[in-house]
Amino acid sequence: MDPMVESAWIAAGAAVVGVVSTATVGIVGYVISRKTNRETIAGAKISTDETVAASQMTSRAAIEELEARSKREEALRNLRWAAELAITPDDKRRSDLGLHMLETLRASKLVDTDGVQLVDAALRAALSVPAMPIESIKESGEELRVVEDPDPMVARVADVPSEEEEPGSEGGGADEGGPGHSCGGESRQAAR
Repeated sequence: MDPMVESAWIAAGAAVVGVVSTATVGIVGYVISRKTNRETIAGAKISTDETVAASQMTSRAAIEELEARSKREEALRNLRWAAELAITPDDKRRSDLGLHMLETLRASKLVDTDGVQLVDAALRAALSVPAMPIESIKESGEELRVVEDPDPMVARVADVPSEEEEPGSEGGGADEGGPGHSCGGESRQAAR
């Protein structure tokens, strides 16, 4: 064979081997690149899903905290309003409404443990009878009747004898048509 022809065949063979090698490298690179891209996309999807989940949890926690704060503020506004009504000196209906609102707030889920303590303090303050009016009744010499009123809707009356009157003696109290005073339930306003 002619050395030129042989050299052409060697060059053609080398070219074919080069083309096949280049094609093989290209195909292998494409397959690896595709696999890497799929893994990258899958990793990005997982990362995105985790970021979205964390964001949603943070948002839910913030919304729940905002709701709890809003409920606390509303409960405290209602507590203040009910306490103001409960100590209304001139209007028994408003005072009773305030007491019922305080009792309802105490039993509701709007107030937490600290809120219940505030409601209890407001109830104690609203239901306490000031000493000054009682002292002035004692000084006037009139008979004093104490009305036990744990529930504003139910009145229980107990006669308390004055210092001069012995227990069991007949002393013209309010039940017998004589002058008398009551403190609590109905005459809470008069006692203030």
